[in-house]
Amino acid sequence: MEVGRYARADNYQRTPTANTTKRPASRGVFRFRAQTLTTMAKIRDLPLGTYPNGTVSFGPRTFSNGLAGFDIRIGRCTTADTSIWTNATTIVTIDLQFSYDGGSTYTALGANSWSGPGGIVTSHGVEIPETVLTWDFNSTDPNFAKPNALKGRITVTGGPIKTYLDTTLA
Repeated sequence: MEVGRYARADNYQRTPTANTTKRPASRGVFRFRAQTLTTMAKIRDLPLGTYPNGTVSFGPRTFSNGLAGFDIRIGRCTTADTSIWTNATTIVTIDLQFSYDGGSTYTALGANSWSGPGGIVTSHGVEIPETVLTWDFNSTDPNFAKPNALKGRITVTGGPIKTYLDTTLA
């Protein structure tokens, strides 16, 4: 896999993960990046549109061979397109839940979440057109189990917001 450069915006926040299962804490690695992994399939979970305050769910998606990793991309405001997520007081929270038993049970809601404000974000003097959240499920442990189902929700507060959300599987 090809890895891009890492960036962290000043307004970046992450809710600490809680390992509520009997799996080791190294199950997944969360990274905020300006560029992403080379990937296989891209799914538009939320089409470009205006979303009011509230919650929108996406998924579940199942994976017979387990999920190696994925990126979630949410469109941001740039000088090229000032209509997307323009307000710095509009907060987006993305909550993801993983299943290791084909979707019968999922990790606790809020255990894998990210929250951030709108507006233009730059890194090293370059505008970032998308917030990219990446999860990698890699291990050298032969007993390591990859999640085989994924679902999530996006919550908007201080909105409405115009944006989109893509999930890219690896």
